[in-house]
Amino acid sequence: MPSVGGPTHARVAVQVDVNKKREAELQKLRRELEESKAQSEAQAAAMRKKQQDSVNELTEQLDQIQKAKQKSVLDTQRFHAEV
Repeated sequence: MPSVGGPTHARVAVQVDVNKKREAELQKLRRELEESKAQSEAQAAAMRKKQQDSVNELTEQLDQIQKAKQKSVLDTQRFHAEV
């Protein structure tokens, strides 16, 4: 008969300890994953904002160029009308 607290009990205790360590490591990895995910989302949001800002700036430049072109066309038409 195995005695109470014998080798079987010791193996169970070791296995419980190993399981606790694995669970702690798993929790640590989950936290790190969540932190990494949050950082990635923040970086993506910053990149989207930067891209949108660039699009807005280029759109404004395009509008200004189109207005300047329109003015130039009108000036050219007036000039030809005067000549």
